[in-house]
Amino acid sequence: MPEFGPVQALILIVLLAVMLGASWRLAKLWRDDRMSDRIFKTMRSWWIWGDVLLRGWIRALPVGLVGGWLLVLAMAVAAALATETMESSLGFGLLALLVLLLFVSLGMAVSVMLLNRPNFVVPPHLRNAPGALKEWRSTRSRRRRPSAQ
Repeated sequence: MPEFGPVQALILIVLLAVMLGASWRLAKLWRDDRMSDRIFKTMRSWWIWGDVLLRGWIRALPVGLVGGWLLVLAMAVAAALATETMESSLGFGLLALLVLLLFVSLGMAVSVMLLNRPNFVVPPHLRNAPGALKEWRSTRSRRRRPSAQ
């Protein structure tokens, strides 16, 4: 296993600080329905994938935060393995579990963006919003319908 040096320690500390700040902001997003509108207005100017996916991304932020914490934990376990402060079989098993959970959270984030499911991971005020697929289908069906003249 490679050494855990000062660069890796700095990366872990910065990621930990970012995750703490994101957790604080997410608590505001969960409670305040105006927060999602503020995020949307702020990010809309540089988000290149369209408004539909931006709304989905905002709905998936809680799952993304869980994924970020899983990444922090995986880095901490890797650091413990590199410094030999953890038994290798336990450490590698824990690392494998964390990586698996990270991929599960990634799949859930995609599901929330596209389908707005599972509902329990979406902020309460965004649970009735349509997923990206539903928005795209309704936009497409509106374009296909001939206008009444």
